[in-house]
Amino acid sequence: MNKEYKIQATGRTIELDNKENPIAFSLWKDTKRGDLRFIDDRIEFFDWTIKQSEAQKVIIIKADVAFFPVSVLRIITSQKMYDFAINSFLNIQKYISAPVEVKFAKAVTKKQRYLAIGILLIISIILYLLKYK
Repeated sequence: MNKEYKIQATGRTIELDNKENPIAFSLWKDTKRGDLRFIDDRIEFFDWTIKQSEAQKVIIIKADVAFFPVSVLRIITSQKMYDFAINSFLNIQKYISAPVEVKFAKAVTKKQRYLAIGILLIISIILYLLKYK
């Protein structure tokens, strides 16, 4: 009997001759949302079937987007690259037989983070002054 694990994911495919930046999180158009199924020798997502033996490279890309952790499971075969936005807290490595490489991407710079904290601080001071003056 086959072991099957299901997780919720958003997926997209990119032809390997496509020139778009594959790591950019803003390029997620034409995506599907549903169950990503790990079954012994293959991974299924809607009508996509990826044999684990065909995976040339498996990468987990982790980033913080607007203070929230985000993970993308990237599976590269000889013809396509599959990206799946998944829960950042899952240990996906236990479902995949191929070696998994983990990369960290900066989606929010320190400058943007400090700017957001500064704006929140200014708004808090203004609200405090309006309430107690």
